[in-house]
Amino acid sequence: MSNYYQDSYFEQRTDRGYNNYKSQSIQKEVSRVFTMNLTDLKFFAVEPSLLASGGRSLDVGCAAGYFVEYLNKRGWQSEGIEISKPMAEFAQSRGLKVSHGDFLESTTGQNSDQYNLISLWASLEHFAEPARLIQRLSESLKPGGS
Repeated sequence: MSNYYQDSYFEQRTDRGYNNYKSQSIQKEVSRVFTMNLTDLKFFAVEPSLLASGGRSLDVGCAAGYFVEYLNKRGWQSEGIEISKPMAEFAQSRGLKVSHGDFLESTTGQNSDQYNLISLWASLEHFAEPARLIQRLSESLKPGGS
């Protein structure tokens, strides 16, 4: 999967990619969409209880880390994992806690390293083994998490 998500996916506008995903205009638009979607999901009503129980979040397939940053600004201890090395490096260069790798093959979220919130913005459909993914997500989520 990592071969598919190279620089060109995030830098050249195609029916399967973005036109300069690293740009400020894309970042602003993505942040606006996060707020809109989280409002629709009634996330802001449950967010205080998730923050009170630890406030750790993981964004799987985080690309440039925009949601990691969004949650950090809201008081979360947020991190991400991204299959595209250039995107993970870009997020890291912006001071975000983002690791490069395949979530299904990583140790992220295993054992005592669990999260109150796990997100997958436009990522679930990219996994070849959705049942395995759901199992790993479940194992990585703290009891009572979202």
